[in-house]
Amino acid sequence: YNESQKRSHYGLKVNVLNHTSSDSLILEVDCIVPYYQFVFNKINTDSSSYYYEANVNINLSITTPSETNQIIRDTWSKKIKKNQYSDTRNSANFIHIKKIYTLKNDKYNVFLSFEDLDSHKNLKFNYSTKVINSESLDNLALYKKDYNSDLIKVFPNVSLSASIL
Repeated sequence: YNESQKRSHYGLKVNVLNHTSSDSLILEVDCIVPYYQFVFNKINTDSSSYYYEANVNINLSITTPSETNQIIRDTWSKKIKKNQYSDTRNSANFIHIKKIYTLKNDKYNVFLSFEDLDSHKNLKFNYSTKVINSESLDNLALYKKDYNSDLIKVFPNVSLSASIL
């Protein structure tokens, strides 16, 4: 996702970060899918007004490499409503999924799928992680919750002359 241009190149990005505990890792799952990948139905609200709606099921699964142990399974539905049909085709409009998990330091397979409930089209993304071998803590990342209770990364403005108390 290119935030400065407000354009999305859809796909799955997985960051594996060090945790304060050497036997754990932080798995950051980040995925973008533009609205134009889904079918939007015209919904009439009365004789003169309408909107466009898409219904999507999202399934996130994290397993061991052998896929015998499912560590996390998260499934939810999303209803997308737009007043203008052109907004459903614009690549600047997209579903953004961001999930953060703390897991045992191990290898994992991440599987994320989006099922359009109207067209039954499935978009599937896979990613395999590696074990982190580090004795030290990586760069710290600061997160805050926005008004939707989603975690967003914060990039504080810290000067070099700041002192730590």
